[in-house]
Amino acid sequence: MINIVIVDDSSTVRAALKKILGDEKDIKIVGIASNGAEAVELVEKLRPDVITLDIEMPVMNGLEALEQIKRISPGTKIIMLSSLTEEGAEITFEALKKGADDFITKPSSFMDLFRLKKDLVTKIRSLSSYKRELEPKPLKTSISPKFDDTPMIGIGASTGGPQVVSEILSGLNKNINAFIVVAIHMPEGFTHTFAKRLNQSSQITVKEGESGEILTESVAYIIKGGKNMVVENYNGKKILKSINKESRFVPSIDLLLSSIAHTTKKNSIGVILSGMGNDGSEGVVEIKKYGGYNIAQNPDNCVLPSMPENAIKTGSVDLILDPEKITEFLNNL
Repeated sequence: MINIVIVDDSSTVRAALKKILGDEKDIKIVGIASNGAEAVELVEKLRPDVITLDIEMPVMNGLEALEQIKRISPGTKIIMLSSLTEEGAEITFEALKKGADDFITKPSSFMDLFRLKKDLVTKIRSLSSYKRELEPKPLKTSISPKFDDTPMIGIGASTGGPQVVSEILSGLNKNINAFIVVAIHMPEGFTHTFAKRLNQSSQITVKEGESGEILTESVAYIIKGGKNMVVENYNGKKILKSINKESRFVPSIDLLLSSIAHTTKKNSIGVILSGMGNDGSEGVVEIKKYGGYNIAQNPDNCVLPSMPENAIKTGSVDLILDPEKITEFLNNL
């Protein structure tokens, strides 16, 4: 049984979440709070597995409560409820930086809240009930890649991804000799704010990618939230292009990495970071088929390890590295 505490200052949202989660046989709502101070008291008393935490609340806001909850009960997983605004995105990324495990965007209408059910329940189950699928193995930490043209790095991430993508990109050298494209599972609007924050903290330029844009070395392009984009060859250049192709996860890491493999061949590098599910596994297989290289984040330090573990299980991963070693490897290209 997964014990959960709901925290929101809106009685409408609390009622909706209670209905959404109350129907699940493996989820038990053990507490409900209307502000951060009440949430801290409940967590100290109940030590729940998961807490859904609103950001804007009276008495004590979500960010203040988050820091106290992490000190009181480090094992409690925290899912932030964020508004679909630029300000909401900024605060959400600050919450992730302070230790929140994931977030979900909160629509404005009561009925739209029920559309969140599948996504919210999946996140709760994944964060609280994850079981390691692979036996611990020695990390593969050394290869000497050879390229005959500028390499292209495709990075994929999901839950836990914003933190590790930030860590890796902020450590890259200003003149890194590579193209860099990042697909991270985020809603539309959030990737613009994410790219802006990363650009401020990184030596390289980081921006949200635009369809038709010609890729430039030493720039990291974040695929737009809610869009699927691929890399194509055009007049001797590499460009980004939006495509109308359905996929389980959007932006699709598989579609991005596969396109990099097809356009860049053996000069491709796939990087699979923390996340839920298996997006990216097909992509690393394609990269390996064309002679490229793949890196997976060490599952032991992922918020959710299933994405890198599923990539590793394909047999197409060359290196398994901690985030700082991924940065080091990419800087040495």
